[in-house]
Amino acid sequence: MLLISIVGFLAFFVACISMLILVILAIAKKPTRNALTVFVIAAAVYAISSLYTRVNTNESSDRNGPVQDTSETVAQSDQEDILTSTEKESFETEVGDKPETNNAHPEGVIDLNGDIPCPSIEKTVIYDDDVLTITVKGMKKDRLFDAYDVQLLITNHSDRTISYWSQYAEVNGYTIGITTMFQDIFAGKSANVNVGLDKDSLKMAGIKRIQDIVLNLRCHYEDEDDSICDLVYPLTTSDAGAYEESYEFAGVEIYNTDDYRIVMCANDRVTESEPAIIYIENRTDRELGITFDNIALNDVMVSSTTYGPHVLPHSHAVSVVHILYFGEKPEIDNIDSVTTALTLIPYREDGGFSSAEWIDVPPVTVPLK
Repeated sequence: MLLISIVGFLAFFVACISMLILVILAIAKKPTRNALTVFVIAAAVYAISSLYTRVNTNESSDRNGPVQDTSETVAQSDQEDILTSTEKESFETEVGDKPETNNAHPEGVIDLNGDIPCPSIEKTVIYDDDVLTITVKGMKKDRLFDAYDVQLLITNHSDRTISYWSQYAEVNGYTIGITTMFQDIFAGKSANVNVGLDKDSLKMAGIKRIQDIVLNLRCHYEDEDDSICDLVYPLTTSDAGAYEESYEFAGVEIYNTDDYRIVMCANDRVTESEPAIIYIENRTDRELGITFDNIALNDVMVSSTTYGPHVLPHSHAVSVVHILYFGEKPEIDNIDSVTTALTLIPYREDGGFSSAEWIDVPPVTVPLK
């Protein structure tokens, strides 16, 4: 069998060479019978050897079963191995290796890289009366706004336009900004509304899995301020129980009472616009707003009043201290410290506030090195 294959290969090679010689002689208009004879003989030998090899192969196949193309099977097997390995890794992460506590807040380190798995939520009617029905349909990842959307269906049963409003939600005990805040629903109409949980806000809080969500929704008639419903509704996702969230935060404690605790530390990526990180714990039944009343870097005043994070009742928040430069930006080679005074603003249930209840925190200097 091997000998026949070698002879066939040599015959094929001789046939090619003789064909090339015939072509050259034809171009030169000097045909020769010898070259043609060599080509015919070589071609015949090659054909006979090829036929013999094919017949032999078929007989072997009949005896041993059909010859299978294993390339696709091997590729499929490799793919299955990869998928199995990935699924196994995911399973071990979710079940076998999940931490008891999420220690996600080493001092000054905020990791905005990586991704957070998007969990699922069961379809649930969270509000229903003669005027309004609100249904949670599920959850999906919104790649356009880089958020995780809780999908709502809001149905207006009334004969007037209803306005939906929401600004914050709570995830794993942290107040998170959302991407879609307003929606009007005409009389007798329905609207699909996404409560988009901002990915950077989730990462800022150190959240690795979205385990539970508390929606804060408000609906009112378009031409009235009085609300139809002020809804605070907790939801549990498919990732519930992945780990216990941590609310420890290292840094300089600049305020601590029975109502609030505030810690500040250096941002590990210190810049003139984002020099520090602030952590707030709200222990009260009221929403809390914060403003930074002037900010100094080293000995240089750089900013006037700047709004800080908003914190829901009995919730936590983590935010970068943002500095807005309205004038010429000072040249500071090495930022060694940040000094700021804070104003804490407790909100009433109707969303208003009274300046008589504001709490002034005197200037505090926090070293950044």
